[in-house]
Amino acid sequence: MTAVITGGVCGIGRELAKDLTGRGDGVMIDDLALWRHGCCSSQNSATTSQPCDSQVSDRTLVAATIAHAESTLGLMGLWINNAVIMPTVRFSDQPIELSRAIIELDYVSVVEATRAILPVTLARRTKHRQDRNGRKNPPDNDPRLD
Repeated sequence: MTAVITGGVCGIGRELAKDLTGRGDGVMIDDLALWRHGCCSSQNSATTSQPCDSQVSDRTLVAATIAHAESTLGLMGLWINNAVIMPTVRFSDQPIELSRAIIELDYVSVVEATRAILPVTLARRTKHRQDRNGRKNPPDNDPRLD
């Protein structure tokens, strides 16, 4: 399986990447810290670095990241929205620009990534879908999918 992890350079994202690569999955780390240096990290059994964009609040760039991950590592089976802004100042002291950046990354990026990913996953749903009870490929009208 191929996974894309936003915000995967450190913290929880990095640990998730380690766990996934440890079980043999391909992982593309899509993180602004890497983007500023001109690359994202693409990890699998043969660790390499791959260029990609990390503007996760831009649906077009998210779609490009998916295409890049799949052309490099194989079909994407997992997207982890882990990119966040963690302010280091009290809320009452935050400038409005910081609040807007937090909303853009912590909310808008999840919405835009979902909008980019949804057509890909829906196109594959008959092969990989399961309901909340783990039953594979339930019918479309199964209420347990709601």
